[in-house]
Amino acid sequence: MNEKMQPTAPQQAFNDAQCAVTNTPIGDIPYATTPTSENLSDAENAIANLTFPLIWELPPYRTSLGTIFLEVFAVTNDGGRNWKIINGLTGNSSIADIEMSGNLATASTSERRQHVLQMVQSALTESLQTGKQVAVNGPCK
Repeated sequence: MNEKMQPTAPQQAFNDAQCAVTNTPIGDIPYATTPTSENLSDAENAIANLTFPLIWELPPYRTSLGTIFLEVFAVTNDGGRNWKIINGLTGNSSIADIEMSGNLATASTSERRQHVLQMVQSALTESLQTGKQVAVNGPCK
């Protein structure tokens, strides 16, 4: 873990068989760069500002905050999203990268949507801390 970031708070237990969301590291971030302390702070703030509707934006959705860009890089084959956090100061290199499964868009209650959002935020934070791509998989009905 990057020593400049605090560990993420443990997720509240979410026991719903119809919304089994998992975060799984799937490999190193291609062309990654080590985030600076400013990147980490800006990324944490950008992640905290995400909402359920925002995580389903289409490319080229991008928001900037200080030294970073948080963007939807692509729509995946199953209708999910590939989100990246880009270091906007050093050659636009990725400092976090996640793949969200399309079957998470079907979350049917506010509690399930909140859980999906928290798992996406957790995956972005994990990717930022570890330099690994993280897959966020469902289903969530």
